[in-house]
Amino acid sequence: MIYFYKIRLILFLLPLLSVPSVVLSQHRYGFNFEQEWEWVDLLIDEQSKTFNTTEQIKYLRDEFSIEEGRLLFAKLTKLESLGELKQLPETAMLDISVNREKFSEIFRKALEKTEFKDTYAGLVSSAVTLAKIRCSFGEEKKPFNDRKFFVKQVDNPKNNVSIIFDYSGAELILSLLEKGLTDTGREELRTSYSVGEMINHSKNVCLSEEELENCIKYADSKEPLIVIYRLSNPKSFMSLGTVKFYIKGYKDTIETLKSEQTNIINYCLYLLSLFFPEEISFGNKVNFLFGNRSCSWRTDEDKILFDLERFGDNFELLMRYLTRELFLDEKKQTQLDVLPYIFNGEDTSVLKVMNEIYTGGISNYIAPVIQANRPSSLLEKDFHHFKVTMKDILDGKPSYVIDSMVNTGLNEQMFFYSMGTQMASTMDVRMGRKVVKNSLLLGPVFFFKTYIEVYNLGEKIRDIFRFFTDIEKKIYAMNDMIPYDMLNDMLLIKLKYINSGNLDAEVNKVFAKYKNRRDIAVLFLLAGQLYYEAGVYDKSCENFLKALPGINGKVKLSRNAGLMYMKKRAFKQSLEMFCKYVALVPDVSDAYYNKGEVEYLTGDTGMAKKDFEKAVEIDGNNAAKEYLLKIK
Repeated sequence: MIYFYKIRLILFLLPLLSVPSVVLSQHRYGFNFEQEWEWVDLLIDEQSKTFNTTEQIKYLRDEFSIEEGRLLFAKLTKLESLGELKQLPETAMLDISVNREKFSEIFRKALEKTEFKDTYAGLVSSAVTLAKIRCSFGEEKKPFNDRKFFVKQVDNPKNNVSIIFDYSGAELILSLLEKGLTDTGREELRTSYSVGEMINHSKNVCLSEEELENCIKYADSKEPLIVIYRLSNPKSFMSLGTVKFYIKGYKDTIETLKSEQTNIINYCLYLLSLFFPEEISFGNKVNFLFGNRSCSWRTDEDKILFDLERFGDNFELLMRYLTRELFLDEKKQTQLDVLPYIFNGEDTSVLKVMNEIYTGGISNYIAPVIQANRPSSLLEKDFHHFKVTMKDILDGKPSYVIDSMVNTGLNEQMFFYSMGTQMASTMDVRMGRKVVKNSLLLGPVFFFKTYIEVYNLGEKIRDIFRFFTDIEKKIYAMNDMIPYDMLNDMLLIKLKYINSGNLDAEVNKVFAKYKNRRDIAVLFLLAGQLYYEAGVYDKSCENFLKALPGINGKVKLSRNAGLMYMKKRAFKQSLEMFCKYVALVPDVSDAYYNKGEVEYLTGDTGMAKKDFEKAVEIDGNNAAKEYLLKIK
């Protein structure tokens, strides 16, 4: 009899075992998520009324495109239980090394107290939880929104500028995402110049060839948890999951960029021409890629790495970001950046904060990517955060406290950048564009000093947008340390004569003019920087060495100039500066390491060995140890 019932039970279960998973998931949740449903289908479904999920579904409709929504629910219903979502922190550990711990923690915190129920209501609730995690990454919800390209057509205002667009890296990654990663594809990745720039020459190297290959592989994975992780983390796997989902859209974006390339470059240069001197000549290469935001927007040679994933079909935003990158290039060609060597102590920290506000603020004023009409209540927070940061610096708070305040101002709510934009706008409106232009020539301290002058004109600027007296005093004291007359004269030479045969004669005229000045060391500093930018490294080094005794930033200049020359393979000058570096800080291993590196590169392995051994003796310098292994 028992045997008979077992047979009946098996016969009863056999049809269920042969039912496709699609039907099983439909039975489990009462809806067929494998069909091409619309959001309205979920809204009118009886279960939405029964389980009161209407508002949650409307929220999901706003957060996900219908294609993303279909894929998300299809993969959620493939899980044996929604409780498997607790494994997403482990899935995040498959991501690239620079992000995995951070991403895993985000998912862990969001999911650790969440209860998942295998019901229709539990399914919708799970999707909402994932949507909220996705929102926490701060990315645009829907990268493609049928936005058409439009830009005001202008003539090129600068004939002395060369901007090159390279699409090869972006096109290769799109091709591999579309066709899959084969041995041939791996070889193409390894030999691609643009991809190599991202992997090997990014300013913040954070990616290996193997990790990039894995990102492409995981972007194509059909595993439910990996797909769910991609949909709930738009930055996952270098954002290549998002790119994979919108391949056609990104292909169209590239084709639009190609057809409108001249108009795009001309418009960006037009915006910059409103603020920079017309004599400035500069150039750069823009490598269009996908995913490089995880590392850097620049190579170690300052070429631009432009992540197209960020923009979708938002061409207006793309052009603003491109303008801001070109702003940095033109600003570099406009100035003689020696201020870090004039200041020391707390002034160095103050200068760092001011420079970030000044650079980010003016660039955002020219090409806004932060909310243009920021509410007054939020601007008040921006200025308050700056004043608290400055107070911490002036009160001598520990470096970790100051660093935390600075990072918050730069990275989280971008308090400093929106504050700088407001300052630039106020100066432009109340004193005219000329003061903003002058600030781009003369630097951040001049910018802040001029802003104080603006609100002291008697204009109705509220106290919250003014600085404390102690901050004003600090800004004026730093401003008094900068010889603007010398700076102006040397800038004029840079703008007019840097590429001419008259450079020496013009520099000599300026030295004759200021020969009796007590602050002549700053003029030597300016001349050293000018000759460096002109590629005349022997005269550059000669002037830097003359500047050293009379400036505050002796250690910083000796180290930085040594690295600058080494990068240009001017090894003789590099060694001279590193010798000064060692003399100034004989107990710092970095000084011996850098000196040893130049000696190694020039074949003087005997001296290099001694310097590397000294570096190891001081603090166990690991980089020096690696060189010692090569020498042995």
